[in-house]
Amino acid sequence: MRDLGPPTDAAIQAMLADRAERAGPFRIDVATVVAAAGPRASRGLPGSRMARLSVGATALAAVVVAAVLVAGPLAVSPAGSTVPTSPPGSIGPVASSNGLSPSAPPEARLLTAAEFGNLVRARSTAFPAITVAVSGTLEADPTVRCRGSTCPTVLAGSGGVHVTPVGDIGPGPWDSSGSVTGIFALRTRAVFPGGIRLAEYVGTLTVPPTGGPAWFVQDLLEGAVSADGAYAAVRGWLVRDPLHPCPAVRNPPVVAYGCPSDDWLSESEYQPLQADGSSSGPPAAIYLSSGSYDKWAPDPAPFGRDNVGVVPRYGTYLMWLVSDGCGPNADCAPPPPRWRIVGRFNPSPSPATAGHPTANGVWTVAQLMDERPPATTDYVVDGWLEAALTLGLRCAAPQPLPSGWPRHGCGRFDWLTDAPFRPKPTYAQPDVGILVQSGAYDTFAPNPIWVDQRGEPRAGRYIVRIAVHSSCELALRSPEPACLGGPVWTTEIVGTAPN
Repeated sequence: MRDLGPPTDAAIQAMLADRAERAGPFRIDVATVVAAAGPRASRGLPGSRMARLSVGATALAAVVVAAVLVAGPLAVSPAGSTVPTSPPGSIGPVASSNGLSPSAPPEARLLTAAEFGNLVRARSTAFPAITVAVSGTLEADPTVRCRGSTCPTVLAGSGGVHVTPVGDIGPGPWDSSGSVTGIFALRTRAVFPGGIRLAEYVGTLTVPPTGGPAWFVQDLLEGAVSADGAYAAVRGWLVRDPLHPCPAVRNPPVVAYGCPSDDWLSESEYQPLQADGSSSGPPAAIYLSSGSYDKWAPDPAPFGRDNVGVVPRYGTYLMWLVSDGCGPNADCAPPPPRWRIVGRFNPSPSPATAGHPTANGVWTVAQLMDERPPATTDYVVDGWLEAALTLGLRCAAPQPLPSGWPRHGCGRFDWLTDAPFRPKPTYAQPDVGILVQSGAYDTFAPNPIWVDQRGEPRAGRYIVRIAVHSSCELALRSPEPACLGGPVWTTEIVGTAPN
């Protein structure tokens, strides 16, 4: 057989053009869509969002086309298998996780200002930063004498948690525009300069009439949130198709679509990779820029022959409706706004379950994450122990630690999680996990195996010690007798327990 060699740029461009045509709205069979949809329960929007019946192909077509204009092209193909959040009529194949995929995590819960304040104060610096939805008011700190934009911003009712704006923030107390009340996407921090408990304000969420905080994918496709620059929490399944070659482009766009992958946030657990090796997109999905899955999916994992596909991952994602821009050296017209994932919400423990072990006295990692005992305590925890080497990081010389403090080396991270976690890149942090001492994986994991600088997740029942220290112990010199340092909690694995 004659060797045809690698595909040419012209062939690749033709392939991408064909993919774009197949992904467009013009192949939608409205009659089939209406028949498949059937009655659909309202999600809280008035008027047109009440139970949807098969009453008008023309009206439905307008909705579908409007959704395409807002969210980008949709691939019209056989749908994915039904799950609790699936649209009616989904029948397509779903990726198997081979038993290692974590189950769908708890939904993101809306916190009050007081709950968020407790979370920030209780959260150890050993834990990764998390993003949560909080209802409250951001205002200039009333306890500080200041003028205008020099005033620190606090979350009212949080017990003094300072908030610093990041990203596309809009008006607020940080620019002397006055207080802001709403539902915010706030991110905790692992470092607190000067000991001040600090959080980051990402944006104000547009939420469903029910209070949310999260929308369904179908809501956004139907234009429920359409203001340019809006932020929204959206629950769905993140997936992409197999990577494919890209044509040479002189002035590439800042945000690329369709190359080297097509990425979607789908309302169903849909697998684009078909049995014959081809791929097609889900019927109810937000089309995303390439790389969205690899960056934001919790525990991304390969799927299919030669691992060319990926396993769909469920989550509640922070999305931003914004124009992607063309960049200073790209020749293109300003594109319309598209939905872009800029974060992922973390499930927050509910008051009914937080801080309580299971009936047999065994804790989960999520339950233990916010546990702050008054004295050093050992806990029995069911979880997955894993580790990753971060050899590319530049590490400062290790500082001496007080006696009894666990060592956390810069060159590796050892995690205890509720679900298998394979960090990609190796310095990535899990949504729900506790950073334990360096070397815990090699010491306590059953049959530890390293693959590509990652310790394969190992399930077990571990004894976790949360020790109470004083921040005065961290003083380089002996602290003064009057040192009033607050408590500091450290976490380490000290043994294993029988199942």
